[in-house]
Amino acid sequence: MADSGQALVLPSAHRLFEVGDEAVYRERDREYNLHIPDEALIGAMQQALLRDGVCPLSLLFDGVGVTEHLDHAEILSDGFFRDAELELREEWTRVSICVAAEYNVYVPAELVPHCR
Repeated sequence: MADSGQALVLPSAHRLFEVGDEAVYRERDREYNLHIPDEALIGAMQQALLRDGVCPLSLLFDGVGVTEHLDHAEILSDGFFRDAELELREEWTRVSICVAAEYNVYVPAELVPHCR
């Protein structure tokens, strides 16, 4: 239980794998509704999704200028947004996008023994 009162849900041990020397698990099918007042960035993401079916998370990170601030950036390097179901795509605007994402989540070494 965190100081904020939120519970941290750890993955089961069989979901863990390593990227470099770090323990991670793969998060799949998490949906996000992103509202970013940058039509060029949202447009580029939408184009990639429509053209390729995926959009690398790095496009978003670079677009909002946070890439150099990411801890364990290598863990997120193969993360991507996936082309959404038609119902989510209907929510897209020039400055917002609804997408599913797949990415790795870092698990600190001291928490790995608690993953069961």
